[in-house]
Amino acid sequence: MKMNITMCPPDYFGIDYEINPWMHKKNQPDIVLAKKQWENLKNIFKSIGVNVSELTPQKGCPDMVFVANAGLPINGKFILSNFAFKERMPEVKHFEKFFSEKFEIIKLPKDVKFEGQGDAFFAKGKLFLGYGFRSSKKAKDELKKHLKQGQDIVHLKLKNPNFYHLDTALAYIGDDNFLTVKGAFSEEAEKKLKKEGNIIYLSDDDAKNFAANCIVFERNIILNKASKNLKNTLKKLNFNVIESKTSEFIKSGGSVRCLSLVWQ
Repeated sequence: MKMNITMCPPDYFGIDYEINPWMHKKNQPDIVLAKKQWENLKNIFKSIGVNVSELTPQKGCPDMVFVANAGLPINGKFILSNFAFKERMPEVKHFEKFFSEKFEIIKLPKDVKFEGQGDAFFAKGKLFLGYGFRSSKKAKDELKKHLKQGQDIVHLKLKNPNFYHLDTALAYIGDDNFLTVKGAFSEEAEKKLKKEGNIIYLSDDDAKNFAANCIVFERNIILNKASKNLKNTLKKLNFNVIESKTSEFIKSGGSVRCLSLVWQ
């Protein structure tokens, strides 16, 4: 099946505020390098057959580059994000304009916080949904209205602020395998995950290098960096491991998956 990814160039990317533990205004990204890293990731996607579209970046919206947080495509609709922090709210109108050309836009109640594919992904016919830092617990009830009848939600509470979005702590890579950051989830959430498949816990270094924040397409897995042990594990599962450096984006708390909104 064809994969579509929307990206947003990092023209105005920078750390203008601090809304997660990775962000420090004194530790600014190298913008020249960030642009090279972004272009390299885009070219990797194209080289493996992914269709890439681009959203126009906007001045005053430094985090628009993390376009996965724009919303969630679901059954021909696009659930627009309600950001937890006011600093990111100016992005919403630009996301709405772009995605309204492709989807029916759904807006959630203002008191329901939800940050799109940052906290939600589909796998195994279910919606995996994170909450605890950026998305509200009650987002589950709102999203359920737009799922196919009988489609389940696996609701997972995040507890480690360093892994504040679901996509920083969990990735489904296929064949019942999940890459997971140990200690990122509540005890109850851990139990739920273990019922869903095989859990591959990342080492501390792989977790800090945002290995869970990856994109999987066919037998390719694209991530920032993987240890020798993780590469061996993935190769045994018949994956082609492609490293695409995102050091400048990690300074702001995001990597490969954050830079990519996936839709069919």
